[in-house]
This record gives sequence, structure tokens and C-alpha cells, in this order.
Amino acid sequence: MVAFIFVIGVLILAEVTSWQALRLYVALAPIAATLILLGVNLVIAGIFSLLAVRSSPGRAEQEALRVRRQAFEAARGSLTLTAIVPVATTLLRRRRGGRQQPWLQRFR
Repeated sequence: MVAFIFVIGVLILAEVTSWQALRLYVALAPIAATLILLGVNLVIAGIFSLLAVRSSPGRAEQEALRVRRQAFEAARGSLTLTAIVPVATTLLRRRRGGRQQPWLQRFR
């Protein structure tokens, strides 16, 4: 995590340095230097986007997706069971003819 913060700092400093170099050594107006840097950043982002689109998930990513799906299916089954229990107890109570208390009085 700390290394990530330093990488972000280096990228910001590289951007500022590039802007200063364009402005001072190439003698461009601030707006022109900003637009050139924006174009360079967009090209770099486009290259990384193409690389991300072309890459396929690795074996570890496929295994993680399989485990996630299994956990989701298990949670769905558990949720169904926990939703059925209160309904079943209510139906059994009514069938026995027992007196049903209002919901809030149970906690008093």
C-alpha cells in the first residue's frame, strides 16, 4: 500500500515536470502544454486499455470466480431456508389453534 502511494507521487511529479519542460524549453503557452500532455496521457491510457482488453483471465482468476459462484449459490440456498422457517412456524401455530401474539409484544 505504501509503495502504491509512492508510485502515485512519482507519476504526479513526472506529470508536473513534463508540463514545466514543455512550457519552459519548448516555449509553449500553458494551455498548449496542457493539451499536449492530455494527448500523451490519452494515448498511454488507450494502450493500457487495449492490453487489458486483450488479456484473458489466468488460472487463479478463473478459480476465484468458480469459488465466488459456489459461495453465492450456497448463500442463496441458506437464504431460502432462513426465509422458509418463519413462514412454516406461523403456519404450524395457526394450524394448532394457538394464540398468536403481536410481533412487537414478543420483545417486551
